[in-house]
Amino acid sequence: MKKLILLSLLLIFLSEIYCQSFQIHKGYTGRRHRGFYLSMGLGASNTNIKATSEAFGTTTFKGMGSIFDLKVGGAVVDNVILHATFIGQGLVGPQINNEEFGIDYIKSDNKYSISQGMIGVGITYYTPINILLSASAGIGGFTVIDETDDIDFTTKNGPCLQLKAGKEWWVSRKWLLGVAAYYYTCGVVNDMGDYGNEDVRSNNLGLVFNITYNGRKR
Repeated sequence: MKKLILLSLLLIFLSEIYCQSFQIHKGYTGRRHRGFYLSMGLGASNTNIKATSEAFGTTTFKGMGSIFDLKVGGAVVDNVILHATFIGQGLVGPQINNEEFGIDYIKSDNKYSISQGMIGVGITYYTPINILLSASAGIGGFTVIDETDDIDFTTKNGPCLQLKAGKEWWVSRKWLLGVAAYYYTCGVVNDMGDYGNEDVRSNNLGLVFNITYNGRKR
């Protein structure tokens, strides 16, 4: 999965260099990204979460999860969008590793899940050939649910960041469909009371399919 995502990013970067080598004619009357902007992404996430504390050492949670990505805003100039960003990620039945307790990437059952969420702001830029480059920053945290032991626990909030690159195609006057690769990270310091503090950080790579509403012809 990681190799596929990195290959996608490389192909997007190379195609942008290739296409930028051709000068667009001054009379170009193609579509522009203007006005109200709404973009939704749904896809898969290669999730990696590490929780480190003095009491329990480092516990790693890994697995293939899902992501939902929502961006709402508007264009400040043609092809440059400012937006609010909402991100939700879920991982059900992760593999768990903790060397101090002799746990070696044991697969948990589907009653154990970890979710991540972010609320923030961001900017998205579209090139003339509809390659998108996006960055969003905000605050977010983690929620752990263990139905077996009746645990439902939410961490404190901390800084989060999403970087995203992809390609979209016009399918109507204002609608686009596309695909994008992304990197998402979040970090919080959680108060564990008598057990001290716990540092929780995630590093996630993924692919999403986008549907976007924006733009009109000149």
